[in-house]
Amino acid sequence: MSKTITKKGTAAKEAAHPLNISAVILLIAYGYITVLTPNLYTLDSNGPKFLSLSLLNIITFAFLFTRKEVKSTPVIFSSFFSNGIGLAYTFLMIFSLLSFLNAFNKPEALLHFAKLFTTFSATYLVTVLFLLEKRSILYLSVAMTLLLAFDSVTVYSEIGKYIDGKIKDIGEIKTIYSNKNILSASLFVKLAFSLWLFITGHKWMKYLGGITSFLAMIAVFFLSTRAFYLGLILLSLILILFFAWRYLLDRKMSGLKTLGLYLVMLLLSFLIFSFVQVNLYPKKKNQQSLSVAARLSTITEKSGGGRYDGWVRSWHVFQEHPLLGVGVGNWKIATLKEENLKKGDFTYQYKAHNDFIETAAEAGIFAVICLALIFVLTAWKFLQLLMKNAPPATLDIFLLPTIGLLGYFMDASFNFPQDRPEIQALFALFTGMAIAVTTRTQGMPGKISPEEKQEERLSLTVPFIRNFLKSLYEDHNSSEKRAMFVHRGITWLFLILLLGSSYLMYLNFRSLRLQRIIKQEINKGVLTSPADLFLKEFPGIPNLNVVGEPIAAQKARYLIHEKRYDEAISLLKNDHSSPYDTRPEYFLAMAYYEKGMTDSAIYYSQKVYEMKPRHFKNISVLANAMLGTGKQKEAEAILDKYMVQSRKEKDACLYASSFYDKTGSLDKAVKIMDSAVVWFPKDTTIARQKSFIQRRLVLSTSKPVLDAAVGAYFSQKYAEAIPLLSQLLVKYPSFPDAREYRAFSYFFLKDYTRSIEDINALLAQGIKRPNLFNLLGVNYYNLGKKEEACTHFKTARDLGDKDGNENYIRFCQTVK
Repeated sequence: MSKTITKKGTAAKEAAHPLNISAVILLIAYGYITVLTPNLYTLDSNGPKFLSLSLLNIITFAFLFTRKEVKSTPVIFSSFFSNGIGLAYTFLMIFSLLSFLNAFNKPEALLHFAKLFTTFSATYLVTVLFLLEKRSILYLSVAMTLLLAFDSVTVYSEIGKYIDGKIKDIGEIKTIYSNKNILSASLFVKLAFSLWLFITGHKWMKYLGGITSFLAMIAVFFLSTRAFYLGLILLSLILILFFAWRYLLDRKMSGLKTLGLYLVMLLLSFLIFSFVQVNLYPKKKNQQSLSVAARLSTITEKSGGGRYDGWVRSWHVFQEHPLLGVGVGNWKIATLKEENLKKGDFTYQYKAHNDFIETAAEAGIFAVICLALIFVLTAWKFLQLLMKNAPPATLDIFLLPTIGLLGYFMDASFNFPQDRPEIQALFALFTGMAIAVTTRTQGMPGKISPEEKQEERLSLTVPFIRNFLKSLYEDHNSSEKRAMFVHRGITWLFLILLLGSSYLMYLNFRSLRLQRIIKQEINKGVLTSPADLFLKEFPGIPNLNVVGEPIAAQKARYLIHEKRYDEAISLLKNDHSSPYDTRPEYFLAMAYYEKGMTDSAIYYSQKVYEMKPRHFKNISVLANAMLGTGKQKEAEAILDKYMVQSRKEKDACLYASSFYDKTGSLDKAVKIMDSAVVWFPKDTTIARQKSFIQRRLVLSTSKPVLDAAVGAYFSQKYAEAIPLLSQLLVKYPSFPDAREYRAFSYFFLKDYTRSIEDINALLAQGIKRPNLFNLLGVNYYNLGKKEEACTHFKTARDLGDKDGNENYIRFCQTVK
């Protein structure tokens, strides 16, 4: 492969056109700013990071529009819109704007569009910076490679902590990023910079690129992210085909040597990861212990973020609104209609884990086609250059944005980088770079290559649009005033949009700081902040929190806590931010229930039930309210249906058994608890409730027999008690009280074997009281089985039984 920029060539170009240092610094700032921006006490760091990116856009705009060389070549600003990739991106923004027509929540759509515009404007400004100084590609690549090396080394440090037990799970590793997934994505997408230096660089740049690529690949393996395991496989296949084709065309071995070194680095990184995983990782059965192949096999399962289910719901939403979608930012709202039917809590999937699918659902078929065209046109141009045997220098310069957008494509296919500013900044750099190098500059200052042929080979310019835009500035038949008006008008419009999006990012930042306070207090289980703090300080936008919960519901939670029920009711009734989110109705039911307005509580609780039939807390509120108004049969029918659908829930089993006890349906209560002790065999609360319900059933049907049996037992008439207890056990074999009385009766009658049988039956039911183990030990001791006796005495002692402790000391101290 040829060297893209040689020392001689660089020196000659810099002599003719001095390097635009300001452009280089701004481009590097785009790569670093979102990484270096701290969380600033927000619930989600994407708030301050998007804000910092939008502010950088304003700074860059001010820099560009005050430069003399920029003012002298106004066509530089229109080149973005005459380029095929830039045009596709522009139409993506137009269709995103049109999706407002179908949006459930207009403020949420506005906020999301502001994020989209922040990235779009960053891409536009980056394109202009690259057009001003194409040599900055090299300097940017070195700077981003150094950042990649730093990120990789910090991952190793965190892996060391995991090995030492200081970190419980690899999912906790995030270094200076928001979470592990963003760290993994950042590593993989930035890998393009180091690989480009490795493939096209010279001397120290090649070494820097190679070493950093090796470090980054090891880090990607350590972070155990399935999307980027797939990404490494796809990247490797593409590089193999690329170098193989180049060899067939030029028969030069240099490319194959580079490929061989890459494959060796990939293999070594995999072997290092595998060795550390097998020999040094803590011995736990979790996802960190799975092989690469095993991890890849779970990519669509629930452990993979429930991707498949989300994609299916997205398809259903898309079918209903195929042209304009349901509004940008409204995916999490529209999919709730279906997700509610299966979810028993308020933990929802608020991202589709695929930006292409989410874009199709939110903005329609034309929007996703435009998004796909950004990648398709980039790949098509690269393949065209490759197949037509373009000069190595031409191919090399386009290799970087191609690999970079491939990395982003992998992230966008399994995650949601559209809402991650760290990755959006990289997208802006690679897309802006792709647009800049495929734009015909025709003599602009600072070009990396003056040859017209190279520009023609790389060009993705749409001629008639370019000519039209150029005429707005240079048409000699038109007045100079019109040209000035168009130029200034577009400039001011762009500035207004930049300022507007930055203001929305600021409002989002303020909201996220308050959302963090609420999240922390909910996690602690104690609401300590006053409701007025949130009533006064929350801005009007956004009206949903970061995971899609209505802000009104969060405020209402505090109002209800302070018993300000009327204010909560008024607030919630005026909220229409998410039509399928049942939290407002749930809190309305709670407020009315606390006010003693049972009919109103039932009304709103039933609305929740209709949309979200598996929400246990609402079921309990609804059933209690119905029971209090004499609607026993209706309440019992709702609970019956719920228990069939969601049986294996501890709280539901406890509640249902108590509810059925109140309504006199003890047979149902017994069945529930019989199943519960199987599902939760070690739970003492379940065991006690089962015993209580069983006693209630026996008392309701066989009280005389039970009273006679217990009376005989306490009168020490054990021979009389046993037949009565046996009679009860024939009818109620799982009644623990009867079996325990009978076990002690057999013991007092010296029938140790039968006593042991009854105790073992109790233990099998999950009833493991200390006194039973002591009695078991005494039985075995009397049968001459001292070792078994001592085992059970020790268990009784460990469980706190005094008799067990005394028996262990008395009979087992000399037993070896």
